[in-house]
Amino acid sequence: MQFAQKIVWITMWFAAAAAAQNNAAVIWSTTTDWYVNSVQMTGDVSGNGIVDVFAGASDNRIYCLEGGGKAAGAELWSTTVSGDVWQVASLGDINGDGKADCLAGAADNTIYCISGDPSKLGEWIWSYGVTGDVWTVASLPDINGDKKADALVGTGDNRICCISGASLGVGVLLWQFNTQGDVWSVVYAGDINKDGYADCFAGAADDRVYCLSAQAQSSVSRQLWSFSTSSDVWSVEKISDVNADGINDCLAGTAADRVHCLSGKTGQQLWSFAAGADIQCVTAVDDINGDGRQDCIAGSSDDHVYALSGIDGKKIWDTAFHGDIWTVCTLLDINGDLVPDAAVGTGDNTAAALCGRSGEIIWTFKAGGDIKTIAAAGDLNGNGAEDVVCGSNDSYIRALEGNTALVSVELVSLSLSRQSNGICLTWQTASELNNLGFEICRSSDGLYFEKIGFVPGHGTSSALNRYTYIDKSAPSTALYYRLNQIDTDGASTLSDRVFIGAAPQNWIVAGIYPNPFNEGTWLHFSLPEHGHTQITITNLAGEKIAVLMDRDADAGEHRIFWSGIDDQKNPVASGLYFCRIQFESQDITLKLSLVK
Repeated sequence: MQFAQKIVWITMWFAAAAAAQNNAAVIWSTTTDWYVNSVQMTGDVSGNGIVDVFAGASDNRIYCLEGGGKAAGAELWSTTVSGDVWQVASLGDINGDGKADCLAGAADNTIYCISGDPSKLGEWIWSYGVTGDVWTVASLPDINGDKKADALVGTGDNRICCISGASLGVGVLLWQFNTQGDVWSVVYAGDINKDGYADCFAGAADDRVYCLSAQAQSSVSRQLWSFSTSSDVWSVEKISDVNADGINDCLAGTAADRVHCLSGKTGQQLWSFAAGADIQCVTAVDDINGDGRQDCIAGSSDDHVYALSGIDGKKIWDTAFHGDIWTVCTLLDINGDLVPDAAVGTGDNTAAALCGRSGEIIWTFKAGGDIKTIAAAGDLNGNGAEDVVCGSNDSYIRALEGNTALVSVELVSLSLSRQSNGICLTWQTASELNNLGFEICRSSDGLYFEKIGFVPGHGTSSALNRYTYIDKSAPSTALYYRLNQIDTDGASTLSDRVFIGAAPQNWIVAGIYPNPFNEGTWLHFSLPEHGHTQITITNLAGEKIAVLMDRDADAGEHRIFWSGIDDQKNPVASGLYFCRIQFESQDITLKLSLVK
């Protein structure tokens, strides 16, 4: 049986300069177990001076990933919930440990606040249950005077809710507002009514855009205004004052193919723009047409990205793709023309950067599934250009290089796995220029490396090349590896170090805590090798009520959470239950006690 250990895929640049191409370089990538629905940049939670990434996926997990540095893309922590995670947001430091915390909404009808501190391994700070999917989440500046950011959410039970960010254990509801349909999008709007408190915009399936006062103790109507459209409102965003009344205004994208710009003060329509299909996403971009006001970028199911004047909605440019435009974000100037740029994700599996001035495609990246979420990431690798992080339906989260002067003459990926016959190194190059080959270097301490092998390169090639090397003499201890790429002229460039830990020698079930439990409990276990793992919950009659895991799992430590919900998403009754863990041919059963 093979031993294996999960390793983050890392991209390093071998120093090669050439003319710009339309292919984006991958800085790093890592896999989840299902579709990636949301990525959000957050503060530096790992302490290496580089921003990190929160992500939510349909494998029922919330992730925190290292944004840059030697461990770029590494999983700092992840936590399991009981449904698809639809959206994540950075909430700021809620628990006072100096690290930004994570807000997430899921299909298990729950809002979660998770500690961002890697040492706490995805520990829940609080959760709050509703009676429908939590489609959208956002952070609000403090509205209840406790000096902590608060949580704004939109739900499938037709509610806009605000929950105290400083809650502990169970979320404290500060207020709620009832709509007549699922709430698809919420966003902080600034202080619209000038009462000194944050306000918000929201879009819902009752065909309305809402502007609400977010003041915790409001003595007047919470609704400041609403605007009626003729279909679902998929996306809302604030745009800096475009009508010169001193108040932020609102952008809304609808299923009636329209972008609306609404007065933040009154809700009156300032302008609208008609596309050829649903407007899936809208965002504001700093002035791209030279009139001194913010403008709008929108993505449509007619396969076009539109840049619109913020003042009157007139089209500045449009760019066509071959699939729905699911997501859009704005970038700092990456092509040197002194105008902000944009990045989009599409239904034809493409991430692309667009020139803000003209809409010309600067670079593209082709994934294996729809790009459903994209975020401007700042400069992750220190080369002076803003980068992009995206998530897709091929289960990958990727960081893409924003610098258009770099071409894909880099290592696309480097991974390690501990196998029965040694350590297997696997790497890929997107293209090569005068590449003689790769020296394989190994170290026990990460400082002093020895050459242990050589793999010839492909010279000059524009094809995707895959390489494999097995270190048959590798000891069973933790090790570091790096590649030394050598050109035909003798020049060489070292890659970053890549680490692989020693595999556990025994199958260990550390136990379940807390037990007895009320809100939920954690199962802790470790695996000595890669193998199929199944974890099920049964009642006293032996009936299976929940499957927590049924898939191949990697060697190493694991944590699985059960919230007392069965496979039909119904809360189970108080009483005794059994948790059965099966790994390959081994199994163990533990007793659980649920007390309500």
